[in-house]
Amino acid sequence: MPSVAALERGLALLAAAARDQGARSVLDLGQDLGLPIATTHRLVSTLAKAGYLHRVRRGHYVAGPALLALGGSVSARAAAAEAARPVLAGLARRTGLTAHLGCLENNMVTYLIKEGGEPGLFTREGIQLEAYCSGIGKVLLAHLPEKDQAEYLASGPFIALTPRTITDPAALRQAFDRIREEGYAVDDEEVVSGLTCLAVPVRTAAAPVTFAISVSGSGNRPPRRSRTPVPVRLRDAAARVAEAMTPFAALV
Repeated sequence: MPSVAALERGLALLAAAARDQGARSVLDLGQDLGLPIATTHRLVSTLAKAGYLHRVRRGHYVAGPALLALGGSVSARAAAAEAARPVLAGLARRTGLTAHLGCLENNMVTYLIKEGGEPGLFTREGIQLEAYCSGIGKVLLAHLPEKDQAEYLASGPFIALTPRTITDPAALRQAFDRIREEGYAVDDEEVVSGLTCLAVPVRTAAAPVTFAISVSGSGNRPPRRSRTPVPVRLRDAAARVAEAMTPFAALV
């Protein structure tokens, strides 16, 4: 029956989208399933309207909140990150710096998205770094509940990765207070000498500060605090990332 065939195709398409946590193009999905492009477009459109797929940029989709709510192997966090990728790519183009999106996992920062970048910059998607000395990490630690932050600061020692790394728990607590007041964090050559980073929180209505974004640069292009347009662009990008992540905010 045609209706059963359409259902089978739709389920196969959802399975294909669930297998890969990155964004998939309509063309790729259709080729994987051996479907005509017009049929794939119709299926994708129907599933997106129902919330089972989510459009992150033109012609590219990730698993949607309705599919993620069913559980399984699909990561809501990965889908939310993919929804934010176009914003990070635009930020990297406009600033000429490397843009990152990250979250806390087991007291470490996991870098979920990396866009742009200078040749040789060591970061990559999926890498984990210490939170106390990275821009994204300091933003996320600053916005932890007081009890969780105190437990983190008591979990030292904090190792100096460069001569500029802050390792004293009391000094870190003061830095966290300042970050909450000023709205951004600075990694001033604290992870790698010559590398500077500015980071801000991503705030969504349905979740606490679970993610943060940053821009990083080295050599003659560091994102110093005196470069006013960079913090402004960073905060604007964080607001647009929050908007892009809104469908997933209650699931991450």
